[in-house]
Amino acid sequence: IGYCIGKKYWGQGIMSEVLKYIISYLINETDFEVITGRHDVDNPASGKVMVKNGFVFETNKTEHSKKNNSLIVVSCYRLDLRK
Repeated sequence: IGYCIGKKYWGQGIMSEVLKYIISYLINETDFEVITGRHDVDNPASGKVMVKNGFVFETNKTEHSKKNNSLIVVSCYRLDLRK
């Protein structure tokens, strides 16, 4: 799962609602078993969106960013749909 929303829309609950409907679709209309998500550690609000929708934090890891050719630390989450 990945999402990006303009700053003027932050904090309005929009992504939480969208993610809720995406999860419902994946549960009811597909055979997905697990969804993973990750976000830059400098954006903890994205993690809150995932946790609010049932994701569980797994780990932080370092990744290469193609955007600015640097290393970033991301927080990784997982949602098991088989429950």
